[in-house]
Amino acid sequence: MDQQCDARQLRAGSMRQVGANTDLTATAARDIAIVVGFAVVALCLAAATLRRRSVSQKRPGRPPGPSDTRDRILASARELFARNGIDKTSIRAIASAAGVDAALVHHYFGTKQQLFVAAVRIPIDPMLVIGPLRETPSTSSG
Repeated sequence: MDQQCDARQLRAGSMRQVGANTDLTATAARDIAIVVGFAVVALCLAAATLRRRSVSQKRPGRPPGPSDTRDRILASARELFARNGIDKTSIRAIASAAGVDAALVHHYFGTKQQLFVAAVRIPIDPMLVIGPLRETPSTSSG
């Protein structure tokens, strides 16, 4: 278990030290012990905050650099739609497979039907491929 600061023990210990080592009155020693105790508590809180930050360096918000989230969602949707069909595939299942929240899938694509349309959309224009093939003489096409 991680060491924890106990302010009461530290205050009591510092009060005994101050009272034993100097000729201060009991009230002055108590006041100094309280100030020292607050300083120790503040240091303990600062140390705990630093430990938390060093354990988790991830900052909230969008990660730096380009995002492949949209592509991961589409890839997961294609796989699940092909395996289960549109009726048996849920937005949550797609989001889980892509490693994102379902709200983000809705943000990018809207409804499940819109996601399906985006998933089955061909990324090229078929006429760009078919056009040159149509112009090729049938004797040279092998």
